[in-house]
Amino acid sequence: MITLKLVRHAESLGNVDGSQADTELSERGRGQAERLRETLDGCAHDLIVSSPLRRALETAQLALPGAEPRIDARLGEWARLKDTYIDPVELTPEFFSALSREDTPREESFVDFQRRITSWAMSLPDGACVLAFTHYAVVREAVRALGSLRRTLPDVPHCEVFEVAFDRTALDDPPGR
Repeated sequence: MITLKLVRHAESLGNVDGSQADTELSERGRGQAERLRETLDGCAHDLIVSSPLRRALETAQLALPGAEPRIDARLGEWARLKDTYIDPVELTPEFFSALSREDTPREESFVDFQRRITSWAMSLPDGACVLAFTHYAVVREAVRALGSLRRTLPDVPHCEVFEVAFDRTALDDPPGR
């Protein structure tokens, strides 16, 4: 059994201005990350990992001062349509259904994104408790793919911790198999 605690990064300047650029945390975001420290205080983790993107890494550093998270590019945000911001409100079942069409232009297909997240989870050590600092779509997909609910989450607020325990042998076949 693997216990996975997924944290969406704190609010960044890119979230505030709508650019979604890889920016540092906003003042509010720094406060969120510092308050997260209280939630994580006393929790034992065998492995701490982070997306390489600035907002996730800065969240990890503020929430766990002195910890050095392992950077894993597979935890990066979904590389979706170029130059397009997708409002989380638009992430409906219909939206995800449309992504399965082959004619949808994108940087990374949704199926490839699913494979990336499942592959990352499958690479985690058995019996480990893993704390991962990552992004909105990564948290949603990991909880959907690894959790018993088998559905997407309604919302993933900044600095929220989502816990999923899974047995890699019990996972469904990864998408596209």
